[in-house]
Amino acid sequence: TLVTRSITLIRGLFVSLLSLIEDKLQKKPELRLRTAILLARFCLY
Repeated sequence: TLVTRSITLIRGLFVSLLSLIEDKLQKKPELRLRTAILLARFCLY
């Protein structure tokens, strides 16, 4: 459906954004952990 497509697209963009800022997160472990938690929550919804 269109909704499923939109969710897949948003997840793809989200993952792309995470990979873009990955090197910045590696310098800040606490920020990386927070982002991982946000990603986990996002995937559950």
